[in-house]
Amino acid sequence: MLTEQQQTQWDTFGFVTFKDLFTQDEVCTIRQEFEAGLAEEQTYYPDGELPWHFTGLAPETPFLRSLPEDPRFLEAAQQMWG
Repeated sequence: MLTEQQQTQWDTFGFVTFKDLFTQDEVCTIRQEFEAGLAEEQTYYPDGELPWHFTGLAPETPFLRSLPEDPRFLEAAQQMWG
């Protein structure tokens, strides 16, 4: 749930910062999955170019794929957008 201050931040500026949202283990998992997902997407760029985007929705990224339904995000999103 957003605090009143976070809701005001959202209403005013259109973004909210969540400090300490992830544990250290989760941050490590996010980094590992990001690297794995990025490497997977780079396979579509034969010249060694970097991808223009990263979806994070590959089988190699189960934690990242789960985040849209994570209550830490879902409850805040429901509060922001109804």
